[in-house]
Amino acid sequence: EDADSSWTGVKGPEEVVEEVAPQRPEEEVVVAEENHIGDQRATQVDDPWLDAVDCALDKPGDKEELYFSMKLKRQQYAKSAPFLWRMAKVTHLCGITAQKNGEVSRKRDLAFEAFAYAKEALAADDKNAEVHKWYAITIGSLSEFIGVQQKIQNGYEFKEHVDIAAKLKPTDPTLHHMLGRWSFEVATLTWIERKLASTLYSMPPSSTVQEARAHLFAADKLKSDWKENMLFIAKTYICEGCYSPAISWIDRAVESPCQGEGDEVAQRELLTLQQQYQRYRS
Repeated sequence: EDADSSWTGVKGPEEVVEEVAPQRPEEEVVVAEENHIGDQRATQVDDPWLDAVDCALDKPGDKEELYFSMKLKRQQYAKSAPFLWRMAKVTHLCGITAQKNGEVSRKRDLAFEAFAYAKEALAADDKNAEVHKWYAITIGSLSEFIGVQQKIQNGYEFKEHVDIAAKLKPTDPTLHHMLGRWSFEVATLTWIERKLASTLYSMPPSSTVQEARAHLFAADKLKSDWKENMLFIAKTYICEGCYSPAISWIDRAVESPCQGEGDEVAQRELLTLQQQYQRYRS
């Protein structure tokens, strides 16, 4: 899935969906064989209009038209979890576009709106892996707009919902990536952030760079051409001062195709790191 650099909460379509008479969505069925990250064909739902939404979500490009098209259906779908988590997703994706365009205020508004949809989805169905995943992603995206104490509290909630989603859908590479991101952010907390966490909780969060890399490797095994995931694998090596494997992962990531807004953001950082660490190539 596309996400910004604040997924964990610990640290800081090009065409409108075709009008189809909406039906009350039935329970979603997860297909045993997963498709690539972000591919909505991996989740089936007995609703023609939501099927059209999924096709639109799979298309590259701006999701603004899809976002406004879905908002028009908001009342018709009421407390539908399948609709609400998709609404959270498209709103989040629009926020990534806003970030790319330098629209900080719009990104903030969309981040809180996406989380509101995710909370409604969770209230409607707490046994749905996609609901838990998008709850975690959207609460994580709030981190750059809140204080350190709230970030740490949100980080616990992020981890809780990713763990639930991973148990419900263990072959989703996004979830392994998210666990890796969480572990990485926790492992690299500053001393001040650790002290604050210890005042808030008797058992503050803990993890290591090695644990982060293990989760990221699991995601890479499920989806080997994910640029953003490779970026974070490289970052784990950089944290350890292991620059030779880091530049190998950076080079591989730079050559991989961009598959969404998140990858485009990652590519800019990768090119900067490539310049910085190019002398460490074997």
